[in-house]
Amino acid sequence: MDTTAQILGHFGSAFSIVTLIPQVIKTWKSKSVRDISFATLLIQLIQVVAWLLYGILLKNMPLIIVNLFMFTNTFLLVIMKMKYKTKIEL
Repeated sequence: MDTTAQILGHFGSAFSIVTLIPQVIKTWKSKSVRDISFATLLIQLIQVVAWLLYGILLKNMPLIIVNLFMFTNTFLLVIMKMKYKTKIEL
């Protein structure tokens, strides 16, 4: 793989890892999940698991690491969505 592709891959991976961190922090602090779509979280969780399994099958550590972080962040949001939901949101 050429250097440009590796740099782009690492750049994209770094942003993938941090993409949900602001939402996780905001949700944790505010305890508000009203505007977070549960369906979107579930779809994202399925997508991340698929990419994680793909990375495992390829034995591609960067892909595995990125998707472990993404899984963790998405899973945290799912947990908070279930924990902080109100009766109105049901």
